[in-house]
Amino acid sequence: MNLNHLKLRAYALYREKISVFAHKRLLIACYFFLLILILLPNLIPVPTQFGKVGGGFGAAVVGWLFLIWFAILGRLSFAMLTGLVFLAWWPVEVYLRLNLHTVLNPTLLGMVWDTNFAELKEFANSHIYLLICWGGFLVLLVLGVAWAWSARLAWEGSSRRFVIFTAPVVLALIFEYQPSKALDNQVPDLFQETLPAWLSPWTQLYPFSGLTAYLQLLEEARLRRVLRQSISGFRFNIASLAKQMPKHIVLVLGESSRRDRWSLYGYQRPTTPELQKEKQLIVFSDVVSISNATRSAVPALMSRAPLQRPDGLPSLQPEPSLVQLFKQLGYRTVWLSNQTNSGSEDTPLSFIAADADKRVFLNTADYHHSSTFDGELLPSLQAELSHPGSVMLVLHTLGSHFEYAKRYPNSQRRFATESSKPLTHEHHPYINVSKLAELNQRLEDDYDNSVVYTDQVLTAVLKMVRAAGSSALVVYVSDHGEDLPANGCEHNVRSRYSRYAYEIPVFFWLSPAYLAQSPQLWQQLQEQRHRKMLSTDLFDLITAAAGVVVHPRAEISNHNSLVRKVYTGQRWVDFDEKKVSNACNINS
Repeated sequence: MNLNHLKLRAYALYREKISVFAHKRLLIACYFFLLILILLPNLIPVPTQFGKVGGGFGAAVVGWLFLIWFAILGRLSFAMLTGLVFLAWWPVEVYLRLNLHTVLNPTLLGMVWDTNFAELKEFANSHIYLLICWGGFLVLLVLGVAWAWSARLAWEGSSRRFVIFTAPVVLALIFEYQPSKALDNQVPDLFQETLPAWLSPWTQLYPFSGLTAYLQLLEEARLRRVLRQSISGFRFNIASLAKQMPKHIVLVLGESSRRDRWSLYGYQRPTTPELQKEKQLIVFSDVVSISNATRSAVPALMSRAPLQRPDGLPSLQPEPSLVQLFKQLGYRTVWLSNQTNSGSEDTPLSFIAADADKRVFLNTADYHHSSTFDGELLPSLQAELSHPGSVMLVLHTLGSHFEYAKRYPNSQRRFATESSKPLTHEHHPYINVSKLAELNQRLEDDYDNSVVYTDQVLTAVLKMVRAAGSSALVVYVSDHGEDLPANGCEHNVRSRYSRYAYEIPVFFWLSPAYLAQSPQLWQQLQEQRHRKMLSTDLFDLITAAAGVVVHPRAEISNHNSLVRKVYTGQRWVDFDEKKVSNACNINS
């Protein structure tokens, strides 16, 4: 073997080594490109009730976890393949964070699951650039996985061992991080999701948001099946039926609307000018919600004995809701909602909604994000009113839920000074009490504007029902009121402990055709309108107005009671006694 041959062989080995080194660098670069791609959504923070989640901290947590995963697997191709799986919902996550300021959650996942091909095609056409980028990334990464597999590149050496040995400490620190849920309403809960507590921080971090959303969706489905067994086969014992019942029954569920902010009840600002023009309203002056939380207030007014009472205890003899009652009577039942259909706040309501023949949930975000306005329920209502048979409809609105400025279009902003701007999540007194004094007026303006928009939506509902020309009954009731820094109550808005958080607006409306059909009903309702009532009394009042009398059951707590007991989230109190002794905090 001559010298020239040795030189050529040495050069060939050098070139091969350089090539392998270059390949390794390129493939490692591909992995870190994949890692950056996965981290990208986490750099877009999303607001939650605990403040904004995400940003640099979220990206750092996810990045370190993927580094640990790479070290455990060893092979670069395996690590990249895992990343490809997570990229499946990457464009959806980016879209949600940029446009809706939320993450993939059980509600959205359920909507995607129910989406048909035409809707997917429409989404793709309107976000083609995002999908092109996503597709390009996938193609490049598939090629990278194949390349890494053929080259059998692996992470070896002391750096990998260091990451593996320190992983338990890092994981312990990461999983120790839990947002503090300092909420007032801590009660036992049949509807509480049973996902492990350590999963809660990961619901806002991509790619874990998709995985936890899927687990929550499965858990909520299981929970509904279990609870439904306790009332399966139930039939209401009907005492009497009117010869002619209304063809259309429309129940509008308001949200966080306090009675004293409606000019219909004497408020000095004209917040309900259109409703005040209605001559066929029967306005109830003294109705109190049994609870200050939607998840317990709505079931308590929809059912005489809901599965779970406001204090978290199960009813001994649970009954289905008004939806099931009218379904039993032959009505087509429809639930039209501008709230979400899953999550800790909404699962008890979607459980009731599941009894309806048709369910429509328009809202894709939670309360802290921009969402659909209540007026978007109207086209669906119009369509259902044209149904040839008898129909019972529930319209579940977002009403005046905080953030108030997100509950009405900017064009409907009636009350505000020129310099004032709508309040956003970071201004909420629960988050930033120190700024409460300077924000009071803006908070009240936004709230009153939301009531004005509610007035317009309700007037449109009455107009549609009137135009249908049928015998019809329309009922409006808010789930609970709201605390505002007004009436001398300068306190935490989030607590909802003042009397105004329980005093709710309620009205009935009878169409001309139904009045002609049941002339005595008008007088009967008029005689009830100044009676002290709890929201739990409305079940019987609504059924009576519809011409139905249901035999009472043994266990109906608080029903038609002269002492109005309400639940504060911690204990039962005598509302009428407490509103006198401390109107700003009946829980004291």
